[in-house]
Amino acid sequence: MSVVYVDIESTGLDPNVHEITEIGWVIDGVSDSIVLPHTLATFEQAALDVSQYHSRELWDMGRWCMPEDIRDLREKLQGVTLAGCNPHFDATFLKRLFGGEVWHYRLLDVAAYAAAVLGEPVPLGALALYERFTELGWHLTKPDHSAQRDALFAHDLHHASMAHLSQMQAK
Repeated sequence: MSVVYVDIESTGLDPNVHEITEIGWVIDGVSDSIVLPHTLATFEQAALDVSQYHSRELWDMGRWCMPEDIRDLREKLQGVTLAGCNPHFDATFLKRLFGGEVWHYRLLDVAAYAAAVLGEPVPLGALALYERFTELGWHLTKPDHSAQRDALFAHDLHHASMAHLSQMQAK
């Protein structure tokens, strides 16, 4: 079963009220992203600030994807293991977008996995994990609350975590 690393950016935290603005993913080491058509009928200013919505011009309709791009992504996620640093959040929004779950029912939370590899009892935030793994000598994409870079970070973090665990077990 293949793993697809996903990250979404949205207009807020409630999938029943807010909209996805951007989806990033990594499949077989190749990353891509789309900006979804959306309104700002409901939004949390903090969500827009965190994702740098205005400075990255996610409002620009010329950057918005077509319906077939969403259908293509839905097909790519069919039956895969969905992974990310907060996969439940991403899956909840994607479930609403796609009209249901298309991925495998188990989600891979790479932040929880990485924290366990470090001996931490609870998941750490993306920047803390980035700093900890960088200090250990691993090269990761730095997360920045853009969907594509955060999906790349989740990919890199998962692979670094597995390699780090292998190194620890070999000692």
